[in-house]
Amino acid sequence: MTFEEALMDSKIEYKLNVDLASVSSFKIGGIAKCVCYPANADDVRSVYRLSEEFSLPVAVIGRTSNSLFLDSGFDGILLSTIRMNRKIEIGKGLFLMEAGCSLTKEAYELAKKGWSGLEFAYGIPGSIGGAVFMNAGAYGSNVSALIRSVTVWDKQTKEVFEIKAEYCLFCYRHSVFMEKPDWLILSAVFQLTPGDPEESSKTMAEYKEKRTQSQPLDYPSIGSIFIRPNTGFAGKYIEDCGLKGYSIGGAEVSVKHAGFIINKGKASAKDVLDLVAYIQNTVRERFRVDLEPEIRVIG
Repeated sequence: MTFEEALMDSKIEYKLNVDLASVSSFKIGGIAKCVCYPANADDVRSVYRLSEEFSLPVAVIGRTSNSLFLDSGFDGILLSTIRMNRKIEIGKGLFLMEAGCSLTKEAYELAKKGWSGLEFAYGIPGSIGGAVFMNAGAYGSNVSALIRSVTVWDKQTKEVFEIKAEYCLFCYRHSVFMEKPDWLILSAVFQLTPGDPEESSKTMAEYKEKRTQSQPLDYPSIGSIFIRPNTGFAGKYIEDCGLKGYSIGGAEVSVKHAGFIINKGKASAKDVLDLVAYIQNTVRERFRVDLEPEIRVIG
C-alpha cells in the first residue's frame, strides 16, 4: 500500500504537495509532502501511525502566525490543528476550546455573549493551541491567567491526559509544552468571568486601533520576532540601532514597528533568517543584549 492509499483509508482530510507559501502567514516556504487535518484525538493517533509506518517526520502547525517554513519545504507530514475547533461550555464561565480554535474569533464571540477575560487576545492571529504553547499575551495579559487545565496527547505513550494549569510551568512566552516535544495540545479549559458586552466591545476596538496604528498589518509577517528581554523592549533596541527599514533580500525590518520583520513581496526564509542573525549581532555589539527569537522554524 502506498502512502496516499493509506491516507485515503484513514479517512483523514489531507492535501499532498502543498505550497507552504500559500498557507503561511509570512507567505514564505517550499513544498510540503503532505498536510493532514485531524478532527479529533483518534485522527491524531492515525497521523502518527502513518508517520511511523512510512518513516516520515511530523511537525504540528496551527494558523502559522508564529511559524517560518524553510525554502526547502518539509519532506514529511504537517499536522494542522485547524479542524480541531470545537468550543464547549462545560460549566458557568468554563469553556473547553480545542487547539484549532481561532483566538481572535473566540475572544469576540465570548465577549459578545457576556464573558470577559480574552479581550486582550482580539486581533492576535493565532490558534488556542499555539497560544497555550507559548503563553501568548498582549497589553499586560497572558492566556495562562485564564487556563485551568490542558489536555494533551503523548505520541510516545499514545495516551491522552489532562494537566492542571499549575503544572504547565507558565511564565513569559513559555510553557512546559516547549520542553515536551512528544506532547501535542488537544484542548484547554478557560475560566472567564461575566462581563458587559458593550464594555468588552469598546475595549477590543481600542486594542484593534492600537494594533492598526503600531503594527505593519498591511504586509505579511509572523508578529514579534524576538522575545522581550529582561532589560527592555526588543523593538526599542532594534530601532536604536538604526535598523528600521533595513532589509536583506525581500525581508525588511518594519519601519512601523522594529520588532517585526515583514515580507516585502518576494522574501525567502533565508532572507528572514539572515536578517534575524544580523539584528542579533548588531544589538549584541551595541548594547550587549542577546535577543532570543520566538518564531518556530519548520523544515
